[in-house]
Amino acid sequence: MYSSVIWTARWRSSHPSPRDAESVGACSEHAQRVRLRVDYQPWRPEGYRVWCATLKKELERSLGLVAVVAISISAMLGSGIFVLPGLAAAKTGPSVWIAYLVAGMCVMPAALCKAELATAMPASGGSYIYLDRIFGPLVGTIAGVALWASMLLKSSFALLGFGAYLRVFVDLPATPAGNTSLRNYATMLLVAVVVLNIFGVKKVGKAQVVVVGIALVGLVGLALVAIPSFDTARLSSPFTHGMAGVFAAAAFVFISYDGVTKVAAIAEEVKNPARNLPAGILISLLLVLAVYVLVTLTLVGTAPLSELSTDLKPIHSLAQRMGGHTVGLVAAVLGVVTMISMANAGLLAASRFPFAMSRDRLLPSKLSAIHERFKTPVIAIVATGVVMALTIQFLEIERVAKLASAVVIMIFVAENIAVILFRESRVQWYQPKFRAPLYPFVQAIGVITGLMLLATLGYVALVAAVGVAVPGAAIYFLYGRARVERRGVVSKIGRRGELLRPPDGGLAIAGETEPADNDAAAVVALYGKERSPEMLVEVAGALANGRKVRVCHLTEVEYGTALDAAMLTDDVATASLQRRIGAVAEERDLDVTFRPVLSRDLVRTVHAIAARAHCEWLVMQWHGKPRQSLTSLSPIGWLINHLDTNLAMYKDSGVRYVRRILALPAPGPHDALVIHAADGLAATWGAELTLARFVADDASDIAETAELDYLGQLKRLCGGDVDELVLRGRDKTDTIAGHTAAFDLVVMAAPNVTLRNLLSSSVEDRITAQAACSVLTLKAPRGRTHEAFSHRPSTRPQTCVVGNYIAVSTAGARLDISTKNALIAHIATAFASVLDGVDSKVIQEAIMSREREQNTAVGHGLALPHGTVAEADRSLVGVFTTKTPLDYGAPDGELVDVFFATCCPPSERETHLQLLSGIAKLTIKTNVLARLREARTAQDLLTAIAACSNEIG
Repeated sequence: MYSSVIWTARWRSSHPSPRDAESVGACSEHAQRVRLRVDYQPWRPEGYRVWCATLKKELERSLGLVAVVAISISAMLGSGIFVLPGLAAAKTGPSVWIAYLVAGMCVMPAALCKAELATAMPASGGSYIYLDRIFGPLVGTIAGVALWASMLLKSSFALLGFGAYLRVFVDLPATPAGNTSLRNYATMLLVAVVVLNIFGVKKVGKAQVVVVGIALVGLVGLALVAIPSFDTARLSSPFTHGMAGVFAAAAFVFISYDGVTKVAAIAEEVKNPARNLPAGILISLLLVLAVYVLVTLTLVGTAPLSELSTDLKPIHSLAQRMGGHTVGLVAAVLGVVTMISMANAGLLAASRFPFAMSRDRLLPSKLSAIHERFKTPVIAIVATGVVMALTIQFLEIERVAKLASAVVIMIFVAENIAVILFRESRVQWYQPKFRAPLYPFVQAIGVITGLMLLATLGYVALVAAVGVAVPGAAIYFLYGRARVERRGVVSKIGRRGELLRPPDGGLAIAGETEPADNDAAAVVALYGKERSPEMLVEVAGALANGRKVRVCHLTEVEYGTALDAAMLTDDVATASLQRRIGAVAEERDLDVTFRPVLSRDLVRTVHAIAARAHCEWLVMQWHGKPRQSLTSLSPIGWLINHLDTNLAMYKDSGVRYVRRILALPAPGPHDALVIHAADGLAATWGAELTLARFVADDASDIAETAELDYLGQLKRLCGGDVDELVLRGRDKTDTIAGHTAAFDLVVMAAPNVTLRNLLSSSVEDRITAQAACSVLTLKAPRGRTHEAFSHRPSTRPQTCVVGNYIAVSTAGARLDISTKNALIAHIATAFASVLDGVDSKVIQEAIMSREREQNTAVGHGLALPHGTVAEADRSLVGVFTTKTPLDYGAPDGELVDVFFATCCPPSERETHLQLLSGIAKLTIKTNVLARLREARTAQDLLTAIAACSNEIG
């Protein structure tokens, strides 16, 4: 079953030697020739690394385009046309051909999406693999069970349906005894199908080509012969049950097209899947759609509706009307053979779902065993056949069709959604060779039409959903959950609560056996599509200010890829990148280390790297909204809001010599960071620095003066000469972007990652996209927005004492408040009682605006709400505690019960930064939080703050 090759490579560094790579390449090449898969397991004893390559037997790639089309058509061409037209006509009338057309059009988006997904992940399991990788193993298990059920139900339906044609040859009474005989015949036929599948997919493919060719020629020929007998009068009242009847019939016959995408379930056995899978799927769908519409239209035009709606063998009846008894017998033979072929293809595809789930450890490993001689998953095939036999014996034909259609529609809807999520997540390993056109409209149409069809099925859809969800979830929780650790792409880009806990130091980085560098001032994250990695390193070096810089070249790989095996690949691009970065480090005299990093979870890896390096900056390329994308999601997504380090995102416009820098500070959590970084970059590169603010054309002179006062406050935080500039215009984005032509670099704050910003670009993103020069957007972590102020020049001493800015009316102990909004309203009222002429609603909106920009909870039960109020005549601090801790959205997930609130005019920004710094010192160097929680009155709060202030001088 297995063979192994072991070789030893001398350990010289963290990177394998070329000879190691050559050995792996030779083993991989041999494995490819004998159709084996290579898995690498690293082990390092005393200066040596031993790589054990276990060669696991894989499925044989033996199906070409013709075989793919044949299997796909045969999975559709069966009961869908030989049995269902009569049952569908009873639901909609003469418009049954329109129902087939509507169903085919509804399938088209899913077919295009399946073609894309199949070329990105050409592995056995088809839709199970795609849904598992995007949604995770729980949904994957449910999807695998659903797909398995839909295919075996459809195949069982085909074997049951052939009984109607069998009556042409065998005299079976229309009694329970006769029906039992039909089920027995179907079961015997199933045994033959199982045996054929065991003998090998190549034999199946050859048989399907012959059967499909005969069936297509026979059906089209029969329709053409019937043209002279076509009576257009039969179409005079097509919608006997209205449009609702058309959609009901379309949902009912939807199962007829199921096979068009099931060929992807055997993608691992297809030659050149990047070409043959999409071509085979689309060709087979269009051919079958045309045949279905032509034949059903012929049936309606040549037979009375009263006869057609009760006919379970409509093709035999049509042939008999057109050519007599003999032709009818030929059609009956064709129907029997075609439906057997359909059942054969269905079993072939259905058996690959438990096979793939077993390889992913969601089912027992025996189901993925490959027969030594036949190269087929025998146990999976037999298990599927057993369940099909039970279905044949105990379920009614129409109920089987409805249940199968409902499951198929749900899977198709999920596949349309999967393509959207894969594209928007922009995971690196998702690189399909074929992309569905007209994104995202095709996918949206597929989802909407699928939901409409499900609605027409009514309770059947609910029964089908429960019927696959319950056993699928049970299998996952009882068996698979303890054996799998992988996550779906969706869970990786969503909320990652486990990363907010203190890191355990663990990090899966291929090629590393020694501890990573413990400290680096800046980490550069390269994802592989940077315009100029060298410039990112220069920016990081400038921000690090002479300290160490670590460059990580990150490559995201799909689950199942061996990290160490992939690292051994002789990557010319990585070697070139390392050389170029080394040249930059030498020229700029930077302390730079370079590491290629492979990861199955990019968000976790970036978080771990930043935590282990204890870095001050994480530098990466700005990722705006790409063309034909719905969102501007970055590779690390939600983590942007929760990194415990400063984030710098650089948009490279090709500028290589930075001589003029434009800084765009804004009152809020990041203006000190923007000023500090821009001033440091200007000093490092010898550039001129200009601070700028925007005011609208219709703004008063007082507003412009207020902005100049604000810039003057920030100017004192800089160490060099700084110019001030107020930009006037009608539109902020256009005005600022227009002025960027005179500068080499723009520095400004980055917005929070919010659903609104993902779907529609923020002002900062629009400025970045339209700027004529390079742009650096910065973001400080919550709780550390004040730290940039500590780097200010020491020409002006810090004079703010927090207690001097607190009044008795701006303090409140053990407030009986249970919501964030109520607390902010209380804080605003307290500040308004001290500030003459300022409405509490103005203060409340200022604080809420700040919260929308960035949640002010900093962890450890503390939040720092702030409002910048132009009408305020001085700065104030409020301190409040609540009786019951509030869910404030803190980064550590803890509830919040202590609040230091500040309210300042724009002209006293430096005072505000000093107050934040003073509050930070109180909370870090004293036990002020514990004392505040013990306080019973406002005076107790003031006393606690005064005592702690005295402790630190």
